[in-house]
Amino acid sequence: MKKLSILLVFLMIVTLVVGCSIKTSDGKVKLTDKGVQFEDSKGNKSSVNSKNGNIEFNGTNGNVSAGQNVALPEGYPKELVPLDKEDNITYSAHTNANDFVVMYSTKESKESVKKFYDKVLEKAENKSNMDLGTSYMLAGTLDKYQVSLSIISNSSDTNEINVMITLSDKK
Repeated sequence: MKKLSILLVFLMIVTLVVGCSIKTSDGKVKLTDKGVQFEDSKGNKSSVNSKNGNIEFNGTNGNVSAGQNVALPEGYPKELVPLDKEDNITYSAHTNANDFVVMYSTKESKESVKKFYDKVLEKAENKSNMDLGTSYMLAGTLDKYQVSLSIISNSSDTNEINVMITLSDKK
């Protein structure tokens, strides 16, 4: 179910980005053994590829990867907002606006993950949090980023915790 959800979110993003920025009637579409490459009439290029069983979207406005054990996006400020455990990154995105989204799952307890990120955001400005029992949300400003974290107990019997980190450049 989690893989299906990730795939649907990814396909929605690809559809929005491709549908909004690529005019295939004026551009080029190239099918390769690695995926699909698009080029619009202005020379903007995008591609959708499969790599190690994961899906990658690369475009002029950013990059998205989804699947199992995907890499952190290039340039992610790991020293500012580290991952509690890099057990299984299932989604990563980086835009040209220097925004990042990372989703991962871990076998650590919700309380352990919550404690870790409370410490990470300890010195954040405008900090707020909300505990809803099965989920915990934390937000604040660190350095040049608006940071938003969601820690969610998985409803399945896998005892995994899902974590979503969003970093938005404050520009």
